[in-house]
Amino acid sequence: DTGPIAPDAIARILQEVDDLPLSAGATPRSVRQALRKLAQFMRIEAEVLALLDADDREELKGDDQQSHADACVLSFEEYAQIQHALDQGLYPKLTSGDRKLGRLLLALCFRLALRPGESYGLRVRDVEPDAVYVLPYGDHQLKSSNARRRVPLKPFMSDDECQRLQTFVRLRLDRGASPDDLLLAQPSDGPANRQRLDRWVHRVMRDVTLDPGVRLYHARHSLSTWSDLAMRAVDHPELLRFFEELTETSAFLRQGEMLARSLFGSKQAAMGRTSFALARVVGHVGVPAALTVGAQQAEIGRAHV
Repeated sequence: DTGPIAPDAIARILQEVDDLPLSAGATPRSVRQALRKLAQFMRIEAEVLALLDADDREELKGDDQQSHADACVLSFEEYAQIQHALDQGLYPKLTSGDRKLGRLLLALCFRLALRPGESYGLRVRDVEPDAVYVLPYGDHQLKSSNARRRVPLKPFMSDDECQRLQTFVRLRLDRGASPDDLLLAQPSDGPANRQRLDRWVHRVMRDVTLDPGVRLYHARHSLSTWSDLAMRAVDHPELLRFFEELTETSAFLRQGEMLARSLFGSKQAAMGRTSFALARVVGHVGVPAALTVGAQQAEIGRAHV
């Protein structure tokens, strides 16, 4: 086809770039930036953006603020502080239900590495006692076929958070929700208003971290980074000394053997096995996409050496 490039073609590549084979030196971010510049040059950027969902537009926005090598990783201490602020912070016109939804949204992104759109698409039935299932259904489509997955709760969520998640599900059912209803919803108001909830959670995250560019996507990527470091610390315990002052983060990093056994039945933390297991947890096609997100790890290491 020698005709002009259609907006839907550019949009489709932007949606699937995480799962595309890339040549050496290329990254999903560099491909996204090149395609966006092409769309701007062809004066079809608005049409392309209209074809993307909120997650893809959010990722494009983040590309303008940071490079893939800029570490923006939330520590477990910051996560706890953000959760406390979501629950107790002085933000006007927030109901108890709003606060619960905000805390749950952040937990799904930080603890289970769900994309924000995947979190909003979860149904009540997708939460089991031992796992969360990320599945397509009806009009709800996933970023790619690789995003379809089972995310175990035990290796990543604390017992207290698992209990709160299960209690939230039981309350939804007790108050008349059906298994096919959205998880992030309130009985009286229906499904969560994504724009409103995202704006508030991002505001709290930025107030706590003092980072004006931090987003829910960074919470998701943080899980991948800390999990990878934890499993590598099984064979390289010298890594742990860099994080001794971060009590809660260090506690997670010391669970590398348990994480490795939970994900692939062995404490062996070889490069390929660790990266592939994490790629499946976060919903990428395989190691290259996971390592692009994991470039943050090298930045962390350089910062401490």
